Amino acid sequence: PSAETMLNAFHVEVRRSRDWIIENDLVSIPWDEENAAAAIYTPAYYNKLTFTGFGGAPRARESTFPGAVMLSPIDERWSPAEKERFLASHNYAFITTLMPHEVYPGHGLVALYDNHNPRPLRTYESSYSNQGWCYYVEWILTPEFGFYPPEKQAEYEVEMERLKLWRYARVIYDMGMHLGHVTVDEAVELMTGDVMFAEPYAFLQVQGSTHSYARTGVPTLGYHEFMALRDEYFTQMYLSGKTGRLKDLHDRVLTIGTLPYSLLREELLRDISDD
Repeated sequence: PSAETMLNAFHVEVRRSRDWIIENDLVSIPWDEENAAAAIYTPAYYNKLTFTGFGGAPRARESTFPGAVMLSPIDERWSPAEKERFLASHNYAFITTLMPHEVYPGHGLVALYDNHNPRPLRTYESSYSNQGWCYYVEWILTPEFGFYPPEKQAEYEVEMERLKLWRYARVIYDMGMHLGHVTVDEAVELMTGDVMFAEPYAFLQVQGSTHSYARTGVPTLGYHEFMALRDEYFTQMYLSGKTGRLKDLHDRVLTIGTLPYSLLREELLRDISDD
């Protein structure tokens, strides 16, 4: 998109993500039908922190405010080349791939479920559990349930795999830097040479990991734990002579809350034996 249309390009995909999960019956949204998120720009200083932006909804007990994906704006002080690099990094495939992760049924919907969890302590979220769920949304639900434009499916899947590679790179450089095995320069080179991030944005990613104590790397493990839990859930359902839809699992996981997977597994599987 152009500088003038980038915000609207994000806004369109944010709004479409809610309709998409309803049409495909993937997750329940128990709140009012006007509960649609938006895309907004953050203050300019966020360009010093991230180029991707972030999604979610306000955390407040029983709040249904839908929130937004909050984007880093274009800085008018940039040169034409810098602006073009920023816009190229926010191509349409990038936008479409990420929006379900950030809003519906990702971070924004997770926050709404947490706001209405009947057990107030469950508003606590395990970062790797929350983000692991959003990786599942991005890597499995988004490509497999028709969120991409049909004529662009192959191209958008390539972008999805590139962004998946970004999250696996985090495992290497985040943990590697804290263990003293990877330097900052080596981490930036991994992101530019292998994940194909522009250098300034690769550096922002690496810089964000220098003070996170491997927090950006562990959600990739969380994704694999969720996939194993999904398989175990349906196996146990089958062995118990029960049937269930993917939506049933999704609703139950979000209702329980974004707990560490050992606790989530315990409650999820207990539900089967209790039925």
